[in-house]
Amino acid sequence: MLRDTIKYFTIMLLAVSVILSGLSASAYVRSSVNYRIESDSVNSGGTDESVSNSYKAWDTVGEVGTGDSSSDKYGLSAGYRQVEENYLALTVSTSSIKLLPSLSGLIGGVASGTGSWTVKTDAIAGYSLRIKATSSPALKSGFNSIEDYTPETTGIPDFFWNIGTANSEFGFSPYNPYSQPNKYKNNTSACSEGTEITDERCWYHFLTSDETIAYKTARTGTGGEDTKVSFRAEINSSTGIQEAGEYTAAIVITAVAN
Repeated sequence: MLRDTIKYFTIMLLAVSVILSGLSASAYVRSSVNYRIESDSVNSGGTDESVSNSYKAWDTVGEVGTGDSSSDKYGLSAGYRQVEENYLALTVSTSSIKLLPSLSGLIGGVASGTGSWTVKTDAIAGYSLRIKATSSPALKSGFNSIEDYTPETTGIPDFFWNIGTANSEFGFSPYNPYSQPNKYKNNTSACSEGTEITDERCWYHFLTSDETIAYKTARTGTGGEDTKVSFRAEINSSTGIQEAGEYTAAIVITAVAN
């Protein structure tokens, strides 16, 4: 006899990682309950940041003994500019996400859930937040699976969630009001167009390679930046039967200093 109820879908955060693009410092020069100064410099001048339509520059005047040096046992980047981009932190809201409600493999329905990730960095060039699944399809229960979401146009997220005539599909939508990649911006009707950033719009499928869901070209504030990810699974009862079970997807989140 066919078991009708799909007990639940679980998004298991298999790994959360951070990647720094250079050497990191293990100490800081001073701090209080409100701030921490990673490095300082005694010099005769310079500008912390200069920009135009064509360039961006940071300069320091009057330092001595600066530059890079190394041996078999150490690597040294001496000077204020060399050591200032050295902090990157990624905080996850939960270690697993359950999609609710439980669904019937015969009747169908939609189950959803959300997670949030906070990135803090003092890297001048900012950060990238990336997501991927460890398998394809991403959501599985033993030998059974739910297909990855299929956008109407290959490579472009759907503004509205719509699985069409598919039996069942699983996908996601990222939301960062400050640092959304152009791919996930919209013009209020289509994604990868315009400048609007809208929660629970621009739905896409998981890849087994990294997909960038947040991208910032400057330091974050002291409180960091949050990126919300909405997960959704839908069963279409009119096109077939989804086998019952406990379906799990393993998702990897990575923050990288640009």
